[in-house]
Amino acid sequence: MLAINTEEQVAIYSLGKTGTTSFLESIKDKEYWHGVGELDAQFMNDLYNIPEQGVYGWTKGYVDQLTALEMLVNDRNYKPIFIVRDPWKRYVSGIMEILQDTFNVVMNHQDYLRMLRDMGTETFTKQLDRLYYLSEFERQKDFEWDMDFPYPSDFAIHYNYHVRNWLYEIEKFNDYKIVDNQDLNFFMAEYDLERQSSNVSDSVLKEMFETCLKQTGIYFYIERYLESETERYKKLIR
Repeated sequence: MLAINTEEQVAIYSLGKTGTTSFLESIKDKEYWHGVGELDAQFMNDLYNIPEQGVYGWTKGYVDQLTALEMLVNDRNYKPIFIVRDPWKRYVSGIMEILQDTFNVVMNHQDYLRMLRDMGTETFTKQLDRLYYLSEFERQKDFEWDMDFPYPSDFAIHYNYHVRNWLYEIEKFNDYKIVDNQDLNFFMAEYDLERQSSNVSDSVLKEMFETCLKQTGIYFYIERYLESETERYKKLIR
């Protein structure tokens, strides 16, 4: 998500499952506010002159949210604000979102929830194991594995918008504000915004997802994957 207030000159950036849907709902049709979820930031074309192709990494017809944020901060003195969330909680919500989206074309939301409740933890754990198996591919050599962690593969699902690690992106900025997901309502109140809807997952199903994820055959990999993200999160909110 990238949302900006042109009067206050603040730019709010985050990835999915941090309360971004609720935030975007709250600024809908509000004066001075503009924003987009996981799509590219085309609204920037209406507000500012887009740099020539190649500047800030832009390619014709596409406005990357992060590079748009860099332009706003570096060229227009916008204050960057980042909404963050506990990485494990975000990860669980993200996997829930991914699975729900895969079933949206064949059943409505209530039928999907009923199916999950009826499935049971043993069967659902097998379903999650299958999901990871089908997204496995030869790992990218972006970093070295420890000898104590010789896992040979990566998982494409971990590059999805809703679950991918992203807090490292904050490190390229110097003067910024961090808003923890738990404090989002208070932050929104500072700008006279109020949640119009509550995009809250079923607590029973979320607990089921957590239990089953921990029972999968690659939970050790998930823990390792989230390790650096969790360390960054703790430093940001302390």
